Amino acid sequence: MQYKAYIALLLMVVASLMGMALRPDHMMVADRNAINLESLIPKQFNQWQVAELSAQLVNPELKEAVDKVYAQTLSRTYTSAKGDVVMLSIAYGKDQSDSVGLHLPEGCYGGQGFIIEKVARDTLRSSFGDIHVTRVLANKIGRVEPITYWLRIGNKITYPGWETKVTKLRYGLSGTVPDGLLMRVSSIVPSTDNTTVQDAYQLQAKFAVDLLESMASAERPNLIGDPKKD
Repeated sequence: MQYKAYIALLLMVVASLMGMALRPDHMMVADRNAINLESLIPKQFNQWQVAELSAQLVNPELKEAVDKVYAQTLSRTYTSAKGDVVMLSIAYGKDQSDSVGLHLPEGCYGGQGFIIEKVARDTLRSSFGDIHVTRVLANKIGRVEPITYWLRIGNKITYPGWETKVTKLRYGLSGTVPDGLLMRVSSIVPSTDNTTVQDAYQLQAKFAVDLLESMASAERPNLIGDPKKD
């Protein structure tokens, strides 16, 4: 029995040493130009401009938990020349290792008492490539909010869940701690009617593409990554 105890202890020590050796130690954020969301995102572009009323980032977490994940957040409301209104929220975190993660809108809205009626994967087409997005429909008494969001982990856009975990693992095995960004675009509609909701998603897609097209090529990867750099 004593012999087995020594073997078990030895295995524990080896596992601990391997864990320390394999622990990622290179922060990807060190390879980027400093990100400042306030200056990165233009207040006016194409037909859109910031409205005086600022959007609120729906987030039930305590401030300490949010600060642990996010280095910066940005929340704005934009209106178009046609009178369309969309809300933009961006959260940026310097450390997106497997133990740390961006808070997904469906969880945040659910924590605020919204009923999450739909969560579906989709693809946003742009001249910069296809972007994996998630469509969410949140409903709270008197407020129906279709939401489009995407996750950037390091230089990749990933769907939440397994794909995000695998991406983090790949970075970790290469010794890299990726940064990450969650971009969310939403709008308020009068009902959950499918046509109304789909029109909102199309409006959000147009807003997102207009924003990307307005940005300098050197700044755009901050939002959608750059797989060529991996």
